Amino acid sequence: MLNNFDLRNFNLLSFDLNNLWHLAVLYAGLGLLIALTFFLLSLKDRPSRSARQLIQAIRPRKDPFYYLKEILVQGVAIMAIVVGWPAFLVWAALHKRSEARAKIEADEPKFDCQPSHLLYAVSIKEAEAENFYTDPLGGTPAIPFGHLNKAWHIFLGQRIDGDQLRAYRIPKGSPFGRHLWMSEGDVSGYALLRNGAIVAEFVCEES
Repeated sequence: MLNNFDLRNFNLLSFDLNNLWHLAVLYAGLGLLIALTFFLLSLKDRPSRSARQLIQAIRPRKDPFYYLKEILVQGVAIMAIVVGWPAFLVWAALHKRSEARAKIEADEPKFDCQPSHLLYAVSIKEAEAENFYTDPLGGTPAIPFGHLNKAWHIFLGQRIDGDQLRAYRIPKGSPFGRHLWMSEGDVSGYALLRNGAIVAEFVCEES
């Protein structure tokens, strides 16, 4: 069967899937197409020419064979894809999904308060009344939240119509934050909820 294949007479119309050489050519052709596609897509992520020149000026390469090695590595990568492109496609799909998941997690706000820590809804006036302190020694200004008043107003500046203000409390020893560390003390504050999700938090007391 292998001796019957002649490249001079090869064309797509005469393609025979029962011929081992034809299958090999088809497999390698698909692999080469996939490899070149991913190679061209990777060029989009390369720094611009001016950026590369700046990097070269800051950190000049001392290896005279750098570009030769780069071409060699790219060539080996292309050949590896041509040979094992089915496995490469599976890896690429899993890698893309992993990157998408990592991006979503990175874009998520990082708050200590978790939904399980939320308590009652409260108005701004009620929250300020609950946290109005008078320092007999005059060390803390007689305004809501004392020295945290500026931070409180920055927190309120993130509100939009429809947001809900909720008090929260993180008990000592409870997991909190994105990484679910254990709280070393009681933490109290207020959170802004937008469409049921926490979008901002204000810590006013830790003990």
